[in-house]
Amino acid sequence: MASKIDTYIRDRLNAGKTTFVFRGGRRSGKTFGILKFLMLWSEGFAGTVCNIASMTSEQGRLGAYADFENIIIDHPTLSATFECLKSPLEIRNRANGGKIIFNSYQNSGTAKGVACDWLFINEANYFSKLQVSDLRANVRKGWIIDYNPNEEFWEADYFAEADICQSTWKDNPFLTPAQIEWFEQIKKAALSHNASAMDRWLYEVYYLGNYSELAGAIFTTENIQKTDKLPDNLYHFA
Repeated sequence: MASKIDTYIRDRLNAGKTTFVFRGGRRSGKTFGILKFLMLWSEGFAGTVCNIASMTSEQGRLGAYADFENIIIDHPTLSATFECLKSPLEIRNRANGGKIIFNSYQNSGTAKGVACDWLFINEANYFSKLQVSDLRANVRKGWIIDYNPNEEFWEADYFAEADICQSTWKDNPFLTPAQIEWFEQIKKAALSHNASAMDRWLYEVYYLGNYSELAGAIFTTENIQKTDKLPDNLYHFA
């Protein structure tokens, strides 16, 4: 059965669209679905070049690259086709010369991008509108973004709500029991009588996948504890 993300990509491709937008909270499966699509495209079209853009090199290495590597390792057929390189950070298709490259663009002056078929901007809300414009200039096929609904940014300048695939953790069939328990604890805290502003914000953004502004008292009498003894690992300097 196709997931919400798979269906969205299929429908946009069939409609001739070149933009793909994914908004969702933590563990909603959006990044995994995007990476799966890029890998399948690379298998089907020889010489495909995909540029995975992240704000920092650590985000790229520990995020999208690690997810790609896990997908490949778990599937013997993919392991026989794709090679995961650490330096440069790149995934190569041994069979047809395609490659998926990972670049960081923390310095706005380097955001000119590279010539590529597909551009995927991971956690796009951290990129400026100028950076995105520069990166898009070198894209041949289409561009993809994903982001958490932490705050509104430039996406409204490009996309209508109908263009956006919104997902939550409930759309991810691969969550572990521990991850599901984490979401249930978020809900329980937010619906309690002494819920803090942070509790409610976490519920709106991570559990429901909605935009939410953090407002109100983050520190309350319920979550502040007093002690007569300073913890051993804390020091006071006069």
